[in-house]
Amino acid sequence: MKQVTLVVFIVFAMLGSALAQPNANKGYTKTPTGTLYKFIKTNKKAKMPVEGQVLFLSLEVRTEKPDTLLFTSADIEKNEGIPYYEMFAKPTYKGDYSEILALMHVGDSVVAKFDADTFFQYVYKIERADVPFKVDSGHNVVMRIKLNSIMEMDSFKVYMNKVQADKDRKASDTETKNIGDFITTNNITVPPTASGLYYIETKAGSGDRPMPGDSVKLKYTGMFIDGSVFDSNEDIDNMAMVTGVGMVIPGFDEAVQLMQPGAEATVIIPYRLGYGPQGYPPVIPPFSTLIFNLRLVSVTKNK
Repeated sequence: MKQVTLVVFIVFAMLGSALAQPNANKGYTKTPTGTLYKFIKTNKKAKMPVEGQVLFLSLEVRTEKPDTLLFTSADIEKNEGIPYYEMFAKPTYKGDYSEILALMHVGDSVVAKFDADTFFQYVYKIERADVPFKVDSGHNVVMRIKLNSIMEMDSFKVYMNKVQADKDRKASDTETKNIGDFITTNNITVPPTASGLYYIETKAGSGDRPMPGDSVKLKYTGMFIDGSVFDSNEDIDNMAMVTGVGMVIPGFDEAVQLMQPGAEATVIIPYRLGYGPQGYPPVIPPFSTLIFNLRLVSVTKNK
């Protein structure tokens, strides 16, 4: 009798505990592949995405337990300076979040839960065991999605060209001011070359200047316009290169061909003659003006 009473007590205790726990998935619907989703805001009269279109989205991605922020589109927008977007395509695997995007209208907001193992495998290309933070077994990755707008590919190309042109213009204006300030502060009087390179010889050399195809050895120190050094070979072997064949950035190549053996020079390289709008991550940021101190050690003529 006591044993039966104990069993009944345990059953009721378990049932009471289950009823006391909130249903974390209450109000969610399942897609055909099993992904849980819940609309927070709907706008059923608005457009829905079609394959090949560009979607402008607001995203926040977190692990369910423990609650860890993985990604937010706001960070991308801050770095890139434009709204976050993705090309819309049909789902390619079970649990692909394109399945959720296909259900949305412009202006809709949705919360979706994805199997963590699938998410890390297909999005981050890693297994759960290799995830560099704790994710509890059986818990999901939670994504909050808002579909802000849809753009056809042709219109998107026009839009991106305008965005890039605006970036280039702003970067060029900023660079012109920064170079002007640098020239004034350092009392530089030499004019730029036709390409826009500033070549300031600080020590004369002698002998033949390198021509395209010649081999040279040199020392260099590379700096940003604020004076911070990003690279140097002053304490290691000479740099060896062939001039005029695209081994280095255009401004560096042009400067070396202006030098005679033994010469030393400071060169100011505008971003268009350097690593351009894209930079050279993670060392060189986009639109970087570069300054090099150069010393041409030797020239070998290659016939």
